[in-house]
Amino acid sequence: MTDAKEAPRPLTELLAAVRAAFPDLTWSRVRSIDGGWDHQVIVLDERLLLRFPNEQYYRDVLPLEIDVLRQLDGTVAAAVPRYTHVARDGSFAGYPLLPGEPLTRARFDALPHADRRTIAVQLAEVLTAMHTRVRIDGSVALWNLPEENEAAGRVARERLPGLMTAAEVATALAILDDARALVAEAPAEVLLHGDVYADHLLWDGRRPALIDWSDLAHGDPAVDLADLGIYGRPFLDMVLERYGGPADPGLRERAERYARWLAVFLLTDSFRAGMPFAEAREAFDRLS
Repeated sequence: MTDAKEAPRPLTELLAAVRAAFPDLTWSRVRSIDGGWDHQVIVLDERLLLRFPNEQYYRDVLPLEIDVLRQLDGTVAAAVPRYTHVARDGSFAGYPLLPGEPLTRARFDALPHADRRTIAVQLAEVLTAMHTRVRIDGSVALWNLPEENEAAGRVARERLPGLMTAAEVATALAILDDARALVAEAPAEVLLHGDVYADHLLWDGRRPALIDWSDLAHGDPAVDLADLGIYGRPFLDMVLERYGGPADPGLRERAERYARWLAVFLLTDSFRAGMPFAEAREAFDRLS
């Protein structure tokens, strides 16, 4: 959410914080999970996952995240985190590790139709609940698309020429221009998960799990549907068939336009957040 990320803390320091907060907690094995931009994450004995925010914003959001997940836990078929360990000072928290592996496109393509439908139905149920009945005692940011779009445009004009063809740069800038209209077209504003994509969707062969709820925001419900297009339009249609949140005739089209915007945003964010450009380029090639 902000650029005020703190330097990663040594593992020894994180474990010392865990011992101080939970003196009765014991473990024999520790694993760090790399790849998170907003948290440091460790797993104890493959059973307890602990998340350490590296920005004050995410420490402030943590109580709301815990509350949202409490409201969802046990009321939806899909798995969601259930925080069981929360440091008294709010500096970190943890939950039992959820089973499953990230639902990459390759893994999704290998699944039978029945499993794909199960994922679609249960994901639609989670998003419906999130967008219609979850209430929070506090506030989260409005997803500021105009501000992020302006920043992405500056980086795109400065950095993409030379790395991409003139036609590709023109396509990227046209997608950013289109995003300006999206803000005005959204007919509803809901509480968003804010980061529904393959790395945060797990599949264990029985049910999906949706993790990483720290990017809670208010905005267009189409935002939470955008990255589902990675699995193909038939899957997105299956989700929309069961989705019971604020729906309108333009919902799917806006989701697809947000997906194209996210592909361009990732291209520009690779220069700021350290995401490999080649990885971001794959998303752009697929969706632009």
